[in-house]
Amino acid sequence: MTEESWRVLDVPDDAVLLRRVLPSHFNHEKKTIQSGAFANNRGGNSHSVNWEEYASEMDTLNGHDGLGIVALKAKDYRDLDQTVDHTPDKDNNNYGHCDAVGQKTARIKKALGSKAVLRVEPSKVS
Repeated sequence: MTEESWRVLDVPDDAVLLRRVLPSHFNHEKKTIQSGAFANNRGGNSHSVNWEEYASEMDTLNGHDGLGIVALKAKDYRDLDQTVDHTPDKDNNNYGHCDAVGQKTARIKKALGSKAVLRVEPSKVS
């Protein structure tokens, strides 16, 4: 990609965002996503998602065997006082990378879990 093609875009409200889910954050019996799946990165104020228009489910899972995928819209985050910033990751050749920024309180993580749509079920933990 050229430097111009790595430009940062505004993420529209209807953009579908993909988030990887650890097997330990999924209840296989109830088919529910647990709120821990939406915690911020350690020591940070955001977590990573991929903008589906630029990064597919396969791209998102590449190198992460056993993990699942959930989908939310950018508006789902914004309705909870979060921001969604397009942050292309050149080092990993991921133009679709975004950061969901904002404090993730228990209420916010629970709300994200209830809005998330399961796309790929994580593997069962033995």
